[in-house]
Amino acid sequence: MTLLPTAPGASAAAPPAAEPAQPPTGQAEAFLSAVLSDLSDAIVACDAEGRLTLFNSAAVELHGLPAAPLLSDQWTTHYDLRDGTGRRLSMGEVPLFRALRGEVVTAYEMAVGRPDGTTRTVLANGRPLRALDGTPLGAVVSMRDVTEERRAAASAAVSEEQFRTVFDASAAGFLLTEEDGRILRANPALCRMLGRDEASLLGLTSRALTHPDDRQASAIASALALRQRDARPVFQNRFVRADGSAVWTEVSLRAVDGPDGRAYGLAQVEDITLRRQAAEHAERETERLRATVEVQRAVTAQVSDRARMLRLIAEQAALVLPAADGAVVELLQGDVLHYAAATGRLTPFEGMDIPVAGSLAGLALTTGTTARCDDPETDPRVNREACRRVGIGSMLVAPLFEEGHTTGVLKVSSAERGAFTTADAQQLTMLADALSTALRQADDYARIQGLLRERTGALDALHDSESRFRLAFDSSPLGMAITSLADPPRFLQVNAAMSAITGYPADELVGMAVSTLHHEDDRAATASVLQGLRSGEYEGATVDRRYRRSDGSVAWVRIRTAVVRPLDGSAAYLVSQIEDISERRAAAEAIAERTSALEASNRQLERANQLKLDLIGMLGHEINNPLAAILGYTDLAADTWDSLDEDDRRRVLDVVGRQARKLDEVVREVLTLVTADAGRLVARPEAVEVRGLLRGVLDSTPGGEDVALRAPAEAYALVQPQHLAQVVQNLVSNAAKYAEGATELAVVQDGAWVLVEVADRGPGVPEEFRERLFDRFSRADGTAGSVRGTGLGLHIVRELVRANGGDVAYEPRPGGGSTFRVRVPAHAGLA
Repeated sequence: MTLLPTAPGASAAAPPAAEPAQPPTGQAEAFLSAVLSDLSDAIVACDAEGRLTLFNSAAVELHGLPAAPLLSDQWTTHYDLRDGTGRRLSMGEVPLFRALRGEVVTAYEMAVGRPDGTTRTVLANGRPLRALDGTPLGAVVSMRDVTEERRAAASAAVSEEQFRTVFDASAAGFLLTEEDGRILRANPALCRMLGRDEASLLGLTSRALTHPDDRQASAIASALALRQRDARPVFQNRFVRADGSAVWTEVSLRAVDGPDGRAYGLAQVEDITLRRQAAEHAERETERLRATVEVQRAVTAQVSDRARMLRLIAEQAALVLPAADGAVVELLQGDVLHYAAATGRLTPFEGMDIPVAGSLAGLALTTGTTARCDDPETDPRVNREACRRVGIGSMLVAPLFEEGHTTGVLKVSSAERGAFTTADAQQLTMLADALSTALRQADDYARIQGLLRERTGALDALHDSESRFRLAFDSSPLGMAITSLADPPRFLQVNAAMSAITGYPADELVGMAVSTLHHEDDRAATASVLQGLRSGEYEGATVDRRYRRSDGSVAWVRIRTAVVRPLDGSAAYLVSQIEDISERRAAAEAIAERTSALEASNRQLERANQLKLDLIGMLGHEINNPLAAILGYTDLAADTWDSLDEDDRRRVLDVVGRQARKLDEVVREVLTLVTADAGRLVARPEAVEVRGLLRGVLDSTPGGEDVALRAPAEAYALVQPQHLAQVVQNLVSNAAKYAEGATELAVVQDGAWVLVEVADRGPGVPEEFRERLFDRFSRADGTAGSVRGTGLGLHIVRELVRANGGDVAYEPRPGGGSTFRVRVPAHAGLA
């Protein structure tokens, strides 16, 4: 603390005391100094004359200045004292001065500037000091530094605003609740999710919005979040929407502390309806694939008994497709299909024959594709009488193949109409593929059995076991592979079809990493699928991938794979079916290309039709008026020619000629437009002496003699001369219509280009019209009603110039007027 010396004759400030002021003793002064120095608040005092007499250590630290015995008129210049707006305080506003005048100052907030450029915010309290007899002794002020408190408050306000902004603008749903679950706030995303407005949610509990079956799990998670503050429970929950429907959500819950110290619940809610639907769909497809694989296993196990195998296929088809109440395997025998094995409602008809012609089964047999009928009574492809006799309301029919030829069909039926879906058709196709392989295996097995009967029983048993496995695997027309689940997965066994697809011999494929075959752009996706199979996330998958064949070419394949598990349930390896779909994809791409070409052709036809409509509308106006004038004057001349004097006759002929030239101009513009629009506008460039050509255009154009021509004699352009002449004539005529005539025609040589500029002093082109200036049939609103024209002139100028390898642009002239600048190639040999 610093006790400042008093001025000679001035009374020293004294701290308030219960006893009359006495001169301080050395011990009392030391005690007072120690007390004031240890105070965290800044203490400043002055005597009755306004001279600073006391600065404690906190005051020196606050101001960043040493203590000085300054008079009051020096305080505002020596110390940087400001109000909340940054304005420097006047002397009458300084808390110490106010206290000196007898005022009690309470919690006055001000800013203290320091020499280092920083500013501190303080709360000042001051009061006058008086002796017991009321004699003024001076004043004292204490200042508490509240800078950090104010910063913390401002930061809290910003954080609150940021939270409010994120809360309201988030695409995810957010819910803020009391400890008892009562809703305090809900953001717009959650309101949209629940089909409610925020006002209808406030005061409700989250339990009231939760589906009854999910309330217990939700309550457990909420209790966990509030009991363990670091817990972040995430659970799936159904909320009930305003219309009574349920929406599946994933809720992430946490407890947060409010500014009042209370705990609140903050829930982030994500709509996972689509995710769950996708998962359910994937599960269904996986189950279909698993069922197909199981059927294939079961059928393969019966390869030695053809009749039992056929019946097993029919039974399994009816089981795998729940909508089916009957199934039958029909084999081709001449021109009829024989019911070889039937189950369910079709069992009584086993052994029946139906003609191939006129039946849905015959259609599937002929086309080699699966056919579906939702109602035989309205489907012309079916044998309606046979369906009525058998009692079929809807059916699916998939062809059976052997060595590339159809040999029969697998049919499932239902007494109900429309019982089957597209997914059912796909699964039946897979089952039919399995049956095709099994039938081929059965035939091969029977043939091999005839040879093996001559062997010993032990050899027969060995060959029987081996043939079952080999025929089920090697004889498949589709690629087959057994793959390890190690990292990286490798081929353990492949069949001949797999070698044919990849171009690699079987012995080279065995031991090869699966990723080696996959196109580099597909490897990441394949690795993800394999990881899911390895981890048990799903039991099977169907994917389309690109194989890199041994010759470097790419083959598109469809891979159907499933996890094979032994009795202990562990994942042992993968069995995969690989089908080459390159031709199928190529056909699809070709269809897409043809569709795109057809769409482009349609767009051309639409443009041509629009051009026709535009031309009809324009010609009806632009040809009718001149033609009416010509007909009127010719009729007048025919009726009164002999009575007309020479001037009247010449006037009639002038009008007819002028209107005929207008018609000629319209016809030439339309012909040029049609040629350009059809893409037949072709230029035949030649070396053209520009100055002479322009002189000829001006001489033949009405009003051209008034246009100043400024062109060097050595300027040569490589253009079709008729095109350049028409371009300049159109621009000069355009200037005559809209700008009282062109004022100058200038030619400038610019390297490889020749620039032809047509200038006028007219009103110029309105800025809002300039983007459409060169468009077809485009006319400015300000002149469309007062100046006759087709709206084609400038469009034709641009098309002609571009046909010659150049371009045209518009520029407004300083001081008014327009400049149209045509740029065409210069002739390299003469420029």
